[in-house]
Amino acid sequence: MPYHLSDEFKLHIIELRIRNYSIKNISDIYKISSKTVRRTIKRYKKEKCVSRKSGTGTTKKYNIDQIIVTILNNNPNFTINQILNELSTIHNINCSRMTIYNRLIFLNYKNKIPIIKPLLTEKHLNDREYWAIYYQNFDWNTVIWSDESTVSIQPNNYSKIWIHKNDTIIKRVVKHPLKINIWGCILKNNNLIIQIYDKTMNGHKYIDILKTKLLPLINNNKILGNPFIFQQDNATSHTCKNSLKFFADNCIEVMFWPANSPDINPIENVWNLLKKKIGKINIKNKQELINIIEEVSHKIEVNTINNLIDSMDNRIDALFNNNFDSINY
Repeated sequence: MPYHLSDEFKLHIIELRIRNYSIKNISDIYKISSKTVRRTIKRYKKEKCVSRKSGTGTTKKYNIDQIIVTILNNNPNFTINQILNELSTIHNINCSRMTIYNRLIFLNYKNKIPIIKPLLTEKHLNDREYWAIYYQNFDWNTVIWSDESTVSIQPNNYSKIWIHKNDTIIKRVVKHPLKINIWGCILKNNNLIIQIYDKTMNGHKYIDILKTKLLPLINNNKILGNPFIFQQDNATSHTCKNSLKFFADNCIEVMFWPANSPDINPIENVWNLLKKKIGKINIKNKQELINIIEEVSHKIEVNTINNLIDSMDNRIDALFNNNFDSINY
């Protein structure tokens, strides 16, 4: 028998049933399953017809796959329910959540949090290109890299923990966790240097930090006989008149820096390493957090810093290969 019964065939089943033939007798006469006979009779009683509704039945998987890919290309943030709704209302395809989930798995789709990258305008890209061309084959041993960051007392609120499958662990957190501001700099063959400061950075505070941290670093390494170049971003406190005067008075060359470019600053990787280590420690108060920051920063190995600085040539190559857009570092 055909997979789909013709309307004429179904009418024969209904006629026999009206004539009080049993389900089994009809099944034996037409050599079809009793289940098919019952389903045909039930549909006739409910809908008063034997014709199949338009759009019912199994839709070919490859058609669904093509449509799902198109939907996600246009709306990558859609949930499974939203995909189902669009399939039903626009494409007249009805299926289950599990079908959509299985097709997504088959198509190698995963629901992932997107990687956040700074917005780069055409000017940003041009500045990054200029920087990459200018500093190709540069002596990175002479660059002092700097940056500011913040460290929270509870940076790993959403980190996974091992518990029994039947247990539930509740971790209590404060709404606005304590944060510590830190300035830091790195130089080849030197430890990470940091300075903790309160509230927002301004020009006067920045110059005080440079006097107490940057100048001693330069003086201690002058024996190498190399002129140093200082890297900083374009924050207002870095580029104000007083800061520029400080650099001029102390004969410190400042590197041109393209805006929105943390991916080409190796100290950003040091901050990530520092925060990961601190995030594994249970910290109770501000002073303890300050102590931990100082302790962990001193334990970051010089070899780790050297490897990050040595990656600069590879970062520049990556910039050229990626049309000066954000790179994965």
